[in-house]
Amino acid sequence: MQAAFKRENRPLIEANIEALPATILKYAAPCIEKKQFNKFHQVTNWQGHALHPCYLHVMSFPLHLMLMLQKKFPFSLLGLVHIGNEITQYRPIYADEMCVFSCYFRDIKPHSKGIVFSIITEIRISGELCWSSDSANLYRSAAYTHAQGNTGKTQKRSVTNNKVHTGLDSQHDSLPQRGRDARQTWKLDSDLGRRYARASGDYNPIHLAKLSAQLFGFKQAIAHGMWSKSRCISALEQLTPEPFKKGFTTHVQFIKPILLPNNVCFSASLNENLAVEKIRADAHHVKFSLDSEKGNTPHLNGELIAI
Repeated sequence: MQAAFKRENRPLIEANIEALPATILKYAAPCIEKKQFNKFHQVTNWQGHALHPCYLHVMSFPLHLMLMLQKKFPFSLLGLVHIGNEITQYRPIYADEMCVFSCYFRDIKPHSKGIVFSIITEIRISGELCWSSDSANLYRSAAYTHAQGNTGKTQKRSVTNNKVHTGLDSQHDSLPQRGRDARQTWKLDSDLGRRYARASGDYNPIHLAKLSAQLFGFKQAIAHGMWSKSRCISALEQLTPEPFKKGFTTHVQFIKPILLPNNVCFSASLNENLAVEKIRADAHHVKFSLDSEKGNTPHLNGELIAI
């Protein structure tokens, strides 16, 4: 929280493709504390024997913060919104393995609501790439858009507003009724944000209490986006464990925040027959979503594909 306010008054600057620092941060985790990952597994209902794939994202978060606190990073942390996350896990990872983390920026591009950039994280064990993630972040600003005819820069807005459909602009594609194999309703208590904060280290005030969330424009505290993804992944591991024994890619798009307390509905369609050329006919493919209990408010869309 202090880090966010530290950068609050930093002025916006003209951003271009080369604007983000080229720094690569690395960290070798000597051990993974059992008490800490047990907290995470409990709050996300993880039943697997290996580490939760999203816990590795949590472990990399301090590196993400260090990247964004560099003087050459052009945006205030308070203006950032996490709009999407993709994780590829090539094999299960266990707590007694020594993980080497690498984090760096990639892909700054325009968005109808500002600018989107990615933070890439890679984890290697004994030199082997075992896990990677791409976290898409939106800096909300009406001042920036992609000028027509300019292939290299993201500039301040002129008359033309070119939209890049990422995250908040995308339509919600609900799962088809045909082939839907799983549906669960989850009751989320008002203290969920605080419990996840203790497990993850993410103490953003919008997640902690109604009063602190109201300071940032929310009526109530909202659930962490990565809690939502983590809880969905836990449900999928229980429904279809095979991909988690080998390798998979999972991507989610965060749509609308979950106000706390609340009830939400998780839906998953297993091995849906999709006409996607890049997916093998025999590939294990799951589409899933998280919506309000009544189904009229989408919170998250995602998919998981075995590799």
